[in-house]
Amino acid sequence: MRRGWILALAAAMTAGTAGATEPLTITPGEVVLIKLDGAGGWTVTERSKPAVIEVSAAEKAFEDALRKEAMPPTVSNVVEKAASGPPPPDAIRLTFKNLSNRPGLILIVESGYPKRLSYTAMTRKGGLPQPTAVCQVLSRVESLEYWPESLVGLDLSGFRLVDLPPSATVECK
Repeated sequence: MRRGWILALAAAMTAGTAGATEPLTITPGEVVLIKLDGAGGWTVTERSKPAVIEVSAAEKAFEDALRKEAMPPTVSNVVEKAASGPPPPDAIRLTFKNLSNRPGLILIVESGYPKRLSYTAMTRKGGLPQPTAVCQVLSRVESLEYWPESLVGLDLSGFRLVDLPPSATVECK
């Protein structure tokens, strides 16, 4: 009987998260690629934890600005993508990593969808998840969110596409 439960659990874990609406938990060092289903759900298409994640030009600019104290470290910064290739069309790439030259973590969100992406986030420090502010993500533009403290992970949910003109103000909440 125990073998049957183990096989069922393994099948459930490898079946993916098709149409998932519960939070997506991402931990430091992970890169996750998701697709939205149009009904409020999402599916993980790739999930990896690479040993080394390249530093993009946008991330370097963000770190330089923080180092020069050109912006408060708790403010999210949206930077035009400059280095690595964009995510596949109709997919979202989430990269959660430690900064290379200072304490803290960043979440890099890249959307291949033609519309803006809105989502919600909760930080995990070991106890109960706590709400945190994040900004909308413009199509094909790298969005960087920064947390100066150490986190165990993030719970991301409420992924939805917003039909707004590119000139509209980016909303952070």
